[in-house]
Amino acid sequence: MRFLWKKICRCDDRARLSLSMNEWEKILYCASARPELILKAHGMKRTLKTRIDPWGTVCLREYNWDFKRRVETLVRKSRGERIWEYSPVLLAKGIVVQRPLLFFEKRYAGVLVKTWVATRWLENKVDLGSLAMDTRFRSSRDFSLLLSKGAEMIARLHDANFLHGDLKWSNFLLVKDRSEMLLSDLDGIKRSSSRRLKAKDFARFVLSTFQYDLKEGVAEDLINTYLGASKDGSGILKRYVENWVSRRKAHYLNKPLLTDR
Repeated sequence: MRFLWKKICRCDDRARLSLSMNEWEKILYCASARPELILKAHGMKRTLKTRIDPWGTVCLREYNWDFKRRVETLVRKSRGERIWEYSPVLLAKGIVVQRPLLFFEKRYAGVLVKTWVATRWLENKVDLGSLAMDTRFRSSRDFSLLLSKGAEMIARLHDANFLHGDLKWSNFLLVKDRSEMLLSDLDGIKRSSSRRLKAKDFARFVLSTFQYDLKEGVAEDLINTYLGASKDGSGILKRYVENWVSRRKAHYLNKPLLTDR
């Protein structure tokens, strides 16, 4: 039944495209089997630090899809396809993300079975969530400016009619000596012009202010920053955001507070 298998490979290095699909598959299986470090392994996804020539050390995301996700890919683009296709579009619109080095997926009879997405390994990175663990720093003006920068980035993302799907602070990375902010983990990236869904997406970012026990008023400041940077800073959008935040606020207040490391 080999004819039922279909393999798709996209790569940013033209010289490597001379490899066959089977050769690429073997390389990826080897890289997954012998990682330098397993960063995360939960459910369908593993995030690995490993080596793949010619790029050297990379961040490799490996997905082994469950039945529900396999069925979904029969009627819409897979996560890997969206990451590969949308990353250059986001970069062109001034939203800093990592452009994938490689995207590979396997399908059987049209059903998605496995996906790999590789990006460059980032050294000396730190995320907003880690910075917020420092009580003194999260009360500083520098941290407030970083949060505002994140809210403005989300406004640009939504103005381009994209949703991220998981705007927790740990998905905002600071690189280049903290001079550049990068939006990571594009697993849930998708297109939408819905104000309601944009509000829900942004609300996740705002709700982290309660998760990290920031002073009262920070959430409102972030909402105002987002609306001020958005091309659609309408009262309707503001009401949607405030509604989502109020509905989910209690959930975060009842969680154990994230305090100093």
